[in-house]
Amino acid sequence: MFRLLIAALFSSALCCAPVAAQNNEISFSVGGGSLIGADESRGARVSTLGYTRYLTERWAVEGSLEFFSVNIPNFGRDGFAGVQGSVLYHLRPAATDRRFVPYLTVGVGNTTTDFTEIPSEWVIRMGGGFKYFLGQSQKFGVRVEGRNEIIGEDNRIFFPPTRINFPSARVGVVYRF
Repeated sequence: MFRLLIAALFSSALCCAPVAAQNNEISFSVGGGSLIGADESRGARVSTLGYTRYLTERWAVEGSLEFFSVNIPNFGRDGFAGVQGSVLYHLRPAATDRRFVPYLTVGVGNTTTDFTEIPSEWVIRMGGGFKYFLGQSQKFGVRVEGRNEIIGEDNRIFFPPTRINFPSARVGVVYRF
């Protein structure tokens, strides 16, 4: 987990270098979905805090902190946190004069219940969504995303441990600067 955090910090430093498009975004979204294991599923709440850096009008990189909570039988409610790095491809150029910007995303990351003691599990992220910017300045907007996250087998959510699919929907706000 520590190596992934160092990699995320290093890549964010690279993203601060001058590139073709000087657009940045910060977003916060909340939502829910189902953790689907071998023979059962459980509902989960999720929230995401992300930073996006545009490399071109169509390509962007995003680093995010992910939080989700799930009710585990005989244990109670448990919270998971993780970091993810992803690539976004915008189906329309994400120029500053565009209000509606649909995109696809793919990425990887780690998640755990405790960064200090419990080993983390890998996560693969795939999804898509859109951003809709409001007002004449088009700095504030709404972000809607649907995604599936595949979580590794040693995750303590289901017994016996199994690989999990986590389809979810998220709605939030985005600020462009």
